[in-house]
Amino acid sequence: MMIRGLQGAAEGFRSLPPALSCEVARPIGCSEKSFSEALLRFRAVLLALDTPHGRRVLRLQEMAAGFGVCVRTIYSWRHAYLVYGFSGLFRTSRCDRGRTRLITASDLAVIADTVPRLRARGDLKREWKSSGLACSYASYKRWVRLIQNRLEIAEIPLRKELNGSSH
Repeated sequence: MMIRGLQGAAEGFRSLPPALSCEVARPIGCSEKSFSEALLRFRAVLLALDTPHGRRVLRLQEMAAGFGVCVRTIYSWRHAYLVYGFSGLFRTSRCDRGRTRLITASDLAVIADTVPRLRARGDLKREWKSSGLACSYASYKRWVRLIQNRLEIAEIPLRKELNGSSH
């Protein structure tokens, strides 16, 4: 039952026992390659779910070798299917797609200029949004913390109680 590549995905999918196969419609805007990959993952998930507990490890090792992935990947596909259904088997793009994860010297200068202005909890995100930098918020935050540590600036002051004492 080992299938190599995407070409055999459809044929292998059709060869499943009737109890494990079902008609799956291709989503609108989905490429043929993406759909074939999802079908291949679906087949692996169905076979993994159908395997008895005592034989699962050996069967998944054989399947992983046949699909050219590691066993952990098949477990990840299984989890994605159980949580999100068939749509969980499609590849998704990163949420920061199109944003650079590199910081230029000019971006670093802008970040260094904003560090002294950070006084309250909401300042960090507000400064990042207003800066218009192409880097992600996580990169911006990491660089702010590094600069604060180098300059030995307190990160964010503690919130004061109404009577003036801090906790």
